[in-house]
Amino acid sequence: MRRSSKIYYFLFLISVTCLVTAGNSGFMMSYEEKDPDYSGIKDVINSYFALKYEAYKSNQPYDFLSLVDNQDPKTNMWLSAERDKREIEIFINKTFDTKITKYNFLAT
Repeated sequence: MRRSSKIYYFLFLISVTCLVTAGNSGFMMSYEEKDPDYSGIKDVINSYFALKYEAYKSNQPYDFLSLVDNQDPKTNMWLSAERDKREIEIFINKTFDTKITKYNFLAT
């Protein structure tokens, strides 16, 4: 082996050793282990989609007030946009007599 090849091989071995050690020491933890709020956030997202698709199924407006803090101005802007979008969807559904026949949501 040439000297430069030996240096590259040595650097490669050091890099692999560092990655393996970092992986074993918890450097590469899952989101669930890093963030204690992960399951709560996941539950809110699941509730959001469940409410959204139940509203689609029944052709009714959304009711997200139980999921959000309506004191935040950004949240109120989002709620307003979601309500406006849903009103248009309801109008189209009623005008053209369309219905959601099947829906599926899977959160992992």
